[in-house]
Amino acid sequence: MSYLLTTYHWRHLTRPQLAGFECPVTAGWDRVIQQELENVFLIPGSADSKRLIAGVQSLLDEESLNMLTEMEKLDLNETCGCMLVASYTSAEFICLRVAESLLRRWYEKKEPGKVLEGKTWGYVLDEFSKLFPEKGRPDEVKVLGLLKNRRNEVAHPEKISKLQDARATLANVESLIESLKPYLSPTVC
Repeated sequence: MSYLLTTYHWRHLTRPQLAGFECPVTAGWDRVIQQELENVFLIPGSADSKRLIAGVQSLLDEESLNMLTEMEKLDLNETCGCMLVASYTSAEFICLRVAESLLRRWYEKKEPGKVLEGKTWGYVLDEFSKLFPEKGRPDEVKVLGLLKNRRNEVAHPEKISKLQDARATLANVESLIESLKPYLSPTVC
């Protein structure tokens, strides 16, 4: 099993690795491998391990997936992979990259022609604050502010994330993606 885990990337292990081998000895290995993976990658107290093994396709609906860039999808898949191996700080940090990317894309769509290259998350949030007065500010801007604060905590060596932290951050980013559909969907002009 350890050879298998180091030879194949975890996302590919959910597919039968022995397809095409139809002999009595190997016929059931794909099922055995899947069962073993579920045991190895079982997150303590979580019913979501199968969802994490499946990656971003199991987290979001098709419209949300179509809204994301390839990098954002890769980052969410990597977040799932980190959570599966109990690397919760890494999972949170990578997931928060998605939130920052969404913020930048939303701002660039709202303010075409403004260049954000090299600007910080805080700078972009400040620019949104100028666009929206406090009373009319979309909730998504407030959520992005909370996620920015979380990113600052995770980025410093004094903080080590726990399972609950990574779960909460992933759930917040999933929710953010859903709420940004009206702003970032490819069908929105």
